[in-house]
Amino acid sequence: MLLCLIFYKHISNLILNNKKKQKKMLNFFKRLNHFMFVKKISDNKMTLQCGISNGLIGKARNRGSLSQLNISKILIQYTDLNANWLMTGHGDMFLNPDFEKETNHKQNIVNKVTQIVNAKIENIDFLFINEDDSMLPTTSRGDVLLGKTLQTEDIFFQKNNIYIVQTNQETLVRRIKKSDNKDFLVLYTDNAQYDALEINVSQIKTIAILKNSIKFMV
Repeated sequence: MLLCLIFYKHISNLILNNKKKQKKMLNFFKRLNHFMFVKKISDNKMTLQCGISNGLIGKARNRGSLSQLNISKILIQYTDLNANWLMTGHGDMFLNPDFEKETNHKQNIVNKVTQIVNAKIENIDFLFINEDDSMLPTTSRGDVLLGKTLQTEDIFFQKNNIYIVQTNQETLVRRIKKSDNKDFLVLYTDNAQYDALEINVSQIKTIAILKNSIKFMV
């Protein structure tokens, strides 16, 4: 009877440990799948990059186990992947956590712009992601600016309008007024920390009037 109880306890412990291992590997694959999603890596791409047998990732996911050798190959290939996070779920996914924040921010921009396109906003043919804070508080760094391209000849600039000006060197978001100097325009900002700029019209490639903007928290 005592032998039976010992055997029963041993088998129960084996089953319990096996369940714990299965749960651990299930969580492992959830994290691996999330990493692959963020980095846009397919099963096939991972096997090629890591030198793993073709089709092995999918098979391992189905059976709920991946060898330590193949896990090591993944960690060696993707040096930004945090091994502690992958194996235990503790810490950040990336050794540089700013990578995920930047990726999420870019995805948010894509999603918002897609909403604008789906809404079929008319008279929009120019899109620009604002790169500075020269027009604070009206628009800020990281905002998606949607504009309508204007013909540069005989534009009547209104002070309540904002323009996206594409020159030979850069793209600026500014208000515009005529200069006292012939063939020149004055580009000025809402933010007093930025100086006004006088530019020859020959340097301007495109001018678009700002029609709409999408604000983001950077």
